[in-house]
Amino acid sequence: MIVRRKDTSRTKHSSKSIPSKSYLGDEEGAKLLVLADWLKNDVGDLFTQIKRLETTVECIENYVEEKTGIEPGKELTDSSDSEEETTIIAEAYIPKKKRKYPGKKKVR
Repeated sequence: MIVRRKDTSRTKHSSKSIPSKSYLGDEEGAKLLVLADWLKNDVGDLFTQIKRLETTVECIENYVEEKTGIEPGKELTDSSDSEEETTIIAEAYIPKKKRKYPGKKKVR
């Protein structure tokens, strides 16, 4: 996995991003600066989220390949000659909700 450092050249503390005083005095200009800064941060957050999701998908693919022997991206098909599609449903174990205080029982 490649770990990338955040690009610090585009932060609001960079000397390149400091606008002129006349531009800051303009209300619409100030709104645009806030919007541009917000969009930069939002895009960075979305990029981070995408990277996490890609990592999660890779982990799931590896787990499926390890457990089933089927490579990711290949379809599960029935080996019979019939034209019907086979749907494989995986069952998951869902644990029952644990009580808050396992040693104590409700008294009625």
